[in-house]
This record gives sequence, C-alpha cells and structure tokens, in this order.
Amino acid sequence: MRQLWEVANFVRGLRVQLRFGELSRAPLRLLRLELRDDTVECDWMARPADPWDADLPHLVSEGHVSVQALEDAIAVRELMFRLLPDVQTAALRGFLPGSEGDIKLIISGTVAREQHAN
Repeated sequence: MRQLWEVANFVRGLRVQLRFGELSRAPLRLLRLELRDDTVECDWMARPADPWDADLPHLVSEGHVSVQALEDAIAVRELMFRLLPDVQTAALRGFLPGSEGDIKLIISGTVAREQHAN
C-alpha cells in the first residue's frame, strides 16, 4: 500500500511541479509509469514549442524544445528519486508528437540513484 501512495505522490508532484516549463507553458503529460521492485519506467510527452516562439527562427524554436526536454528529464529524475525512495534504477523516455500523428522518441536513458558514502 505504501508504494501505491508513493506513486500517487509522484504523479501529483509531476502535475504540480512540472506544470509549466521555463521555455514552454505547455504541461508535461505522463504517458506510462511502471514500477517493479526497485525499478521504474517512466514515459512522458515532452512539451511542444511555446506559441510565443512562433516568430523565432525554426532552429531557435527547436533549440528551446530540446533544452526544455532536457530540463524536464532532469526534473523527472529528481522528483522520482525523491518521492519513490525504494527505486534504485529508472528508465526514462521522452516523446514528441510527430508531423503525421505519430510520436517520436527524443530522450531515452537509464539512471541510477546516487550512492552516498557513509
């Protein structure tokens, strides 16, 4: 039951703390969260370019999307390890909507909880 509460806290934390990004006001959308023993897999839909970036050159706007996606990946990792104390390893994947209605993988990685020396 404790794990269920921790997962619920993580989802709430994701919605509250990552509601807006620094470079995009769009919300971060959780696609999948799977918890097995001390491992978690988390997939999310990355934020699209902000509407205010419409007048910027395409490369600048795409750069903002990339930086925001990296900042979100770091924030998801930190939130996950803080709110899910039993998790030791996390597989993280971020997706963006494609031009043809599909989604494309833009961030993928496996991270481990930092071990502190006593």
